[in-house]
Amino acid sequence: MIKSVKRRNSKIKNFIYSEDIRNLCRLTGKKYTNTFTRNRKISCQDLLLMTLNKQRKNTSFEIRDFIVRKKGDKKVMCSDEAYLKQRRHLNPEVFKQMNEIYLKDFYEEKKFIQIIKS
Repeated sequence: MIKSVKRRNSKIKNFIYSEDIRNLCRLTGKKYTNTFTRNRKISCQDLLLMTLNKQRKNTSFEIRDFIVRKKGDKKVMCSDEAYLKQRRHLNPEVFKQMNEIYLKDFYEEKKFIQIIKS
């Protein structure tokens, strides 16, 4: 059980740090062609991880907890407004794809599938 959870988490991590993630996170349209192309203080990967790590605190605490505790930086170098602006540019389809990867791996294990015989 623990091995399967670690395997699924590593698949999600590989997906987040893949080469195509910037293109997947970009909204469609001519206006968003340059979104997530530059290296910013909040990278595309950090934005995804921050969003997945939300614990329903206010935005300042969420950013501080992620950057200082999880990432290990000494201090917070971005504002709440910068985070919220980057999040507005994030394509919600990327979360559907992550969910699909996770569930596909979950249901590949036969012990979690129950065959109903009529």
